[in-house]
Amino acid sequence: MSPPQGNTHPPPSSSSSFHLFPPSSAAGEHEASSLATLLTTTASHLQIRSEVSSVLTTLLSDVETSSTLTTHLVAHCRTASLQHELTSTRRALAESRALARHESERRQQLGDAFLV
Repeated sequence: MSPPQGNTHPPPSSSSSFHLFPPSSAAGEHEASSLATLLTTTASHLQIRSEVSSVLTTLLSDVETSSTLTTHLVAHCRTASLQHELTSTRRALAESRALARHESERRQQLGDAFLV
């Protein structure tokens, strides 16, 4: 019996596509090419996922910032409204006090006029 010719490695098992030895035939080169294509595709998908994740993180940050700014804007508008109401109330109170003083002075003058 003569020794085997060509590839002296045992045939690959059907359950695994990983080989410990470099390919030495056209089929092995095809497998290497397929593996390179698979790795390139996987790297491309990972890059896309990374970019999508980055966009989603930025979007979430923008939504949180928008929510915070909306809360601050509502608080600012409420503060401005309350300050306007306070100013109006102070004016009304000052006017009421001035009318009360004027009425008190008028009554005092009437009282003085009846005394004389």
